[in-house]
Amino acid sequence: MNTINSILTTIFDACFSVMESWPGWLSLTFWSSVTGVVALLIYKYTSNQTAIGKVRDDIKANLLAVKLFKEELGVTLKAQGRIFWAACRLLWHSLIPLAVMMIPMILLVVQMANRYEWRPMQVGETILLRAELNDEKIATDVDAGLEVAGDAIEIQTRHAVHDDFEDRPKRNEVIWQIKANEPGRHIAAITIDGSEAKKEIHVSENRYARISPVRSGAAFLEKAIYPAETSAAKGDAIQRIELDLINLPNNETPIFGLNIHWVISFLVISIIAALIVKPILKVRI
Repeated sequence: MNTINSILTTIFDACFSVMESWPGWLSLTFWSSVTGVVALLIYKYTSNQTAIGKVRDDIKANLLAVKLFKEELGVTLKAQGRIFWAACRLLWHSLIPLAVMMIPMILLVVQMANRYEWRPMQVGETILLRAELNDEKIATDVDAGLEVAGDAIEIQTRHAVHDDFEDRPKRNEVIWQIKANEPGRHIAAITIDGSEAKKEIHVSENRYARISPVRSGAAFLEKAIYPAETSAAKGDAIQRIELDLINLPNNETPIFGLNIHWVISFLVISIIAALIVKPILKVRI
C-alpha cells in the first residue's frame, strides 16, 4: 500500500505543481471539469448504451401516455408503473460504470483533500502534533523526544495522555505544541523509547499547497485516506501521527464571490461539465 500511495502522490504532486500559481478556485474548476468529462467517457464505454437508449425511449413513451390519458386512471397507473420499472432498469445499467469509477474517484478526492481541505501552517503559527502509541506502550511512562533540523520549527511544550474512560475514546499519545519559524517542508523526527518515526510539517503562504495532516497508522482505511507519507507497520511503537489542523481549515473555495465547500464545488462543476459535453460525446445516461 505504501508503494502505491507513494507513486500516486508523486504523480499528483507533478500535476498540481503546474498550477501552484493559480488561485484555488481556478485549479479546482479545472480538476472538476476534467473529472466530469473523464467520468462521462468511462460511463460511455463501460455501460450498455443500446439498452440505456431503449429504457430512455420507454420512459418517454410512458410519460407521453400519462399526459395523453390523464383522465384514464387505469392507463395512467400502468404507465407510472412502467416508468418506475424503467427507472430501476436504468439504475441497474448504471451499476457497472459506477463500480468502475469508484476507485479512481476516491483516489482523486483523497489527493484533492490534501490541497483543499486544510492549509499549511504559516510562519508564526502554533499547532499541536500528536503521536499515538500502540497498546504495548503507555504514553505517561515512555521516553519521548521530538527533533526538527535547524530552527525552522520551535518545540514549545510537551505532555503525555493515557486514559481509557467509557465516555470517550481511548487516548494514549504524546502531544507537543510547535511553532513555525521558517517556510518549507520540514521533517520532524519523533522517538519513543528509541523507536523513531517521521512526520512532514509544511509551512507555506500558498493556501493550496499539498499538506499531509496525518502520518497514518497500520489500519488499511487510514493508509488509503492519508497517502502522502509512509504509514506505520502494525507492531511499530508509534502509530498515528497527526497535526491538529482543526484551526487551519481551507475547505471553502471562493467561486463567483461565494464561499462554498470544495467538495460541493467539485461535484457541481464536474456534473455541469459532464452535461455540457454529453451531447458532443453522444452519451446516454
